[in-house]
Amino acid sequence: MNETTTTIKPEITELLKLAYDKSAQGKNKLFDEITGVFETNHENLSSDERLLMSEILESLLLNVETLIRQKLANRLATMKNVPVELIILLANDQIDVARPILDLSILLEDKDLIGIIRQKSLQHQLSIAGRKNIGPDVCKQLVGTGNDDVIVKMLSNKAARIDDKTLEELVKQSRTKTIYQPPIINRPDLPSELASRMYEWVSDNLKESLIDIQSLDKTDLETSLQSAVTSLQEEDKLQGESGSNEKNIIEKLQGTGKLLPSFLIKCLKQGQVTLFERAFSKMINISHDRLCNIIYERDEASLAVACCAAGLDRNTFLIIYKTTRIARQKKPALSKEQALSIFEIFKNLDARAAELRIHKWLADDARVPIF
Repeated sequence: MNETTTTIKPEITELLKLAYDKSAQGKNKLFDEITGVFETNHENLSSDERLLMSEILESLLLNVETLIRQKLANRLATMKNVPVELIILLANDQIDVARPILDLSILLEDKDLIGIIRQKSLQHQLSIAGRKNIGPDVCKQLVGTGNDDVIVKMLSNKAARIDDKTLEELVKQSRTKTIYQPPIINRPDLPSELASRMYEWVSDNLKESLIDIQSLDKTDLETSLQSAVTSLQEEDKLQGESGSNEKNIIEKLQGTGKLLPSFLIKCLKQGQVTLFERAFSKMINISHDRLCNIIYERDEASLAVACCAAGLDRNTFLIIYKTTRIARQKKPALSKEQALSIFEIFKNLDARAAELRIHKWLADDARVPIF
């Protein structure tokens, strides 16, 4: 025996010998026996013994039936006094084995979870996103995956400790990624400053949720929302002036990141239709005339595509559709078939695809390439 094995207890040595004996009893039984010894005697094992036991279990893991590993993971997931080495092995197993460990084991540290997020599957990431009390570093790593499903699950996990910087970045992304908006609004740790900022671009329904959940003052929020427009109007003396100043305000709003869906709705509510049209056309980078053609001459699906290109949600589309149809003395209601068609557009079309579709329309209309 070499120097390392002299520290190993005889019964452990015998088990380890069996692991290397191909003619020995079945791998499943061997795995069960070694696991049992490791689980019940781990506190009495030396560091050398723990290391060897971990190595042999890792080598056996993929040769043992999934059902046996699942049963072991289910048994150990809520236990505190078990070898952390075994917990880490199971957490890195396929998701059917790893899930209870990832969901429930308190023995996994942030560094273990971060390694799993980086190296394992989407399903592993989703399980970690739902864990209780995941720390800021783990949350940051989950955001780094760039996967919307993972990020939404993390945001919906109210026990996740997301630092203010990460949350602020997600609030910024929620301008165009509307899927982030509901879980962010429902977070108890959302700073009031970020909640007020979100009020500028979320739908009317979510505005009400912000007010109810975050205890914001509606009058103050509406005043704040209007101030961006008002200050620019005073600066450029926009009241009663021509369309050139409308272009100025739109340019300035875009330059400061405040050319948002809420601005479009505000324009419509105040009867500033031309300003609404010019702002909308700027958001999807087409001319005012072509935008008016899409809104007023084409069908409701075309308007839905334009809204997708601008990053607007279905609620904003419905407001724009209803208001512009009434202005043209047209029927504002959608049939059931039309509503279903619109739902599919918002479900399946992202901003880039919508933009390409619009440019194809324009190219077809002009009969010349637009790029």
